[in-house]
Amino acid sequence: MKIPPPVFFRSIEAASPSQEKPLENALNTLKLEDPSFNYSTDPESGQVSFFVSFSIFFKFFFEQKILTDFLVFFFFFFFLFRQF
Repeated sequence: MKIPPPVFFRSIEAASPSQEKPLENALNTLKLEDPSFNYSTDPESGQVSFFVSFSIFFKFFFEQKILTDFLVFFFFFFFLFRQF
């Protein structure tokens, strides 16, 4: 399956230290469920950036899924859109 390059980027950070491991678990689960979803963690800041290839709908979908399905709270830092 060919997945297009990421178009939407969002940086988030766990709301508290106790939410870091649940956030990591949620992101790993989302990555298994959808190959268009990917993320990386900045080792210095602890911020997580996730990348979505399809549409802004998917970005909001992943954010809501982290909040509702996994009950993980996080802070938003920035949102970028890259057009090809």
